Amino acid sequence: MATRRKAPKSSMVPFWRDAQFYHHLREPDLIPRESALLVIDMQYVDAHPDFGIGRKLRQLGKFEQAAYYFAQVDKMVPRIRKLQIACRRAGVEVVHVGLGSLTRDGRDISPLHRNKNISYSPDSQDVQFLPQLAPVGDEIVVRKSSSGVFNSTDINQLLRNLGVRNLIVTGVDTCYCVETAVRDAADRGYNVILVTDACATTSSEMQLRTLSVLDDDYCVLRTTAQVLRNLNKAWKKADPRERAK
Repeated sequence: MATRRKAPKSSMVPFWRDAQFYHHLREPDLIPRESALLVIDMQYVDAHPDFGIGRKLRQLGKFEQAAYYFAQVDKMVPRIRKLQIACRRAGVEVVHVGLGSLTRDGRDISPLHRNKNISYSPDSQDVQFLPQLAPVGDEIVVRKSSSGVFNSTDINQLLRNLGVRNLIVTGVDTCYCVETAVRDAADRGYNVILVTDACATTSSEMQLRTLSVLDDDYCVLRTTAQVLRNLNKAWKKADPRERAK
């Protein structure tokens, strides 16, 4: 049985967690055919300092406000890359989730994003995934027109068709699109692992606060190293015919 990791210390930890009103979430059993890795919004628009939000901040002379964020993203990329490789090896589905409209004029985006002028054409460089993390072969790409992937796409039906019950979640931004995906997935009955060092936001305080709130209520928190160990165990337990593929 996996050792229960203590939740991050924070004043935002709900009182009922320490009081043990409810059961703890169980560690998901990463059966390869029942699991998927979600890589959320690792695109040029919000994960590359020279495009999208990074470019806009430079034009405004305010890029220093995002220095911490992009430093964390830079550290995340090789970790997510390791997770992708391990998932492909173990037979875990790798799903790429990205922000972007389906139409060039953005007429399909959510009213909220339209009002905030958040619209990126499918032809733009901004919506492309970072090359280090780009889809391989026929890996599934899901384009969302709102912050929540479960709210503006058919990903739930897609995952059900694949037989997926367990989700490993990575990407940006922890406090926005990632958190929304974690909450919505949990509410739909998925067992969720959020990889703490493979997601990022604009400050360490915001990162800690979000992880503290999500931990043990909507997901299990694990590091990249911990998930890699679990994926390796899953691969070793797999049918030899599956490992030979």
